[in-house]
Amino acid sequence: MDRDRLRSIASEIARQAVERLELDDPDVLRAVQSEPLPESDPLRATLFRVVERLDEVAWEIQSRIDEGTGTEAEYESAFTRARAAHALWFSLDPDPMVAAKESAYEAYSATDDLSWIEDLVGD
Repeated sequence: MDRDRLRSIASEIARQAVERLELDDPDVLRAVQSEPLPESDPLRATLFRVVERLDEVAWEIQSRIDEGTGTEAEYESAFTRARAAHALWFSLDPDPMVAAKESAYEAYSATDDLSWIEDLVGD
């Protein structure tokens, strides 16, 4: 598969994961419109902080579950939102193969549905 096709797949997978999980963070929405970004790009760094923040929320909920004050539904929501944001972060990777593979993995983790990803990838 050529680099442009890999890039297109990564971008579309990430965009759909963000839409499916209804992420509305302004930095996420700005990143959805971006082209591949170098590691040093401020938007990519900002998006990674969003991923870390969402992951932290999921871990905090997991701790609350252990204490009997959180629910699995809360955790699932936080976890899947973090994975969708991570799919977007990976889709911006300068290497299109990394972008495609990792965004697909994170999007699958976010949605627990491989069929729509397979449909995007096609043959």
